[in-house]
Amino acid sequence: VAKAAVEAERQAAVDAMMNPECSEEEESEEEPAPKANASDFRPPPRAAAQRAEEKEAEQRMREEAAQRRQEKLAERAAERAEKTSGKKDMAALLEKVAQQGEGKLSNKERRLYAKHLEKQKEEAEEEEAAAAKATMGAEAARLEEELRAFAVSLPSGLEPTKGAVDLHLEGFSISAGGQRLFDDAALKLAKGRRYGLLGPNGAGKTTLLKHLATRKLPLPERWTVTLVQQEAEATELHVVDEVLSADTTRRNLLASEARLLEKLESFGEGEEAEELQKLCDELSAVCDDLEAMGADAAEARVRKILCGLGFTSEMIDGPVNILSGGWRMRVSLAKALFLEPDLLLLDEPTNHLDLDAVLWLDEYLCEYPKTLLVVSHDADFLDSVCTDVLHLEERKLIPYRGGYTEFKKGHAARVRDREKEFKKQQEDKKAGKKQHPDEARFVTHWKRVP
Repeated sequence: VAKAAVEAERQAAVDAMMNPECSEEEESEEEPAPKANASDFRPPPRAAAQRAEEKEAEQRMREEAAQRRQEKLAERAAERAEKTSGKKDMAALLEKVAQQGEGKLSNKERRLYAKHLEKQKEEAEEEEAAAAKATMGAEAARLEEELRAFAVSLPSGLEPTKGAVDLHLEGFSISAGGQRLFDDAALKLAKGRRYGLLGPNGAGKTTLLKHLATRKLPLPERWTVTLVQQEAEATELHVVDEVLSADTTRRNLLASEARLLEKLESFGEGEEAEELQKLCDELSAVCDDLEAMGADAAEARVRKILCGLGFTSEMIDGPVNILSGGWRMRVSLAKALFLEPDLLLLDEPTNHLDLDAVLWLDEYLCEYPKTLLVVSHDADFLDSVCTDVLHLEERKLIPYRGGYTEFKKGHAARVRDREKEFKKQQEDKKAGKKQHPDEARFVTHWKRVP
């Protein structure tokens, strides 16, 4: 029986292989596939509860967001209403001041009026600062644009020592259009020294000044630097005020002093003593700063500088925009002398000056307490002003002690030494020794005396 059963199964398998469709139909008849029911796709009861909770949470979030929007709209509406009301109140207050004067105001009205004046002053200061910043930004942008074609190479890690009082730069290079103006050059400027910068036209003297003015060559952190090259802007300010405006620190302190004084004047009898003391302390600190910087003597200093540069009293108290370009150049020079930066850079300062102004500037710069670097072709001016000379030779800066006369002597001695060296090289060459690598360019350079 077992053997017969096995044989029957084998035969059935063979028949299925020979006729699969019949086999599948038979199987489907024997075991029909269950039909799909909608209930089979329903999530379990727990998943449905979670989905309901998520929907409720989403609805709550929407309602909260809508409520926040309504609150913001209400706040903005209230702010607009308050501003409108405040403007109406301020308009009424200003009309009262115009008709009756400040003496008729109550303490509350005095405080409101003082706040209004303070706000007006702050807005004016912001506008003035923005205008000054725009002018300075335009000047900086102009210099940046001029230097865009130049490439500066500095040794890695070349940074001035923190707190340094002197400038020491080693191994810097400046090039433009594939031409090197400075190659592995060194620059040393000591505090209190006055340097004349000499060299052939087009060698890179003005370029060096611009790179120092824009700090593309690193300067000591605390050094201030001013380059006098462009004429002053033709503004409506009086000449004396234009020069005074160069000192932004003094200007800001004076504005703070005026603001604090107005606050003190607006205080009534019922004001708190603590707030009054705070204002007095602030005013005292501002006054100390002004006294320390000699703010009271600033205008007298400016007038002295302008007189020395040839300005008459009428010109000093007149607007800048009626002056010619040459006189506006003198205004720029006056601003730089008034600021007294740590590094003063002058490019041909005597070009726009008459003899009297040149003599005055000569005497003034001889007493300059900080560092001066000046480009000039005026030998007498350089002789009188400079304590040192930097000569641009073969893309290097060669230092000489003394003014122009001492420089000529030192340079002549240097040329003689190099000529002797050259002759020795020639003799060595005739004797069969190796030629000096700089021999070709030596003859064309060292016999030139500026």
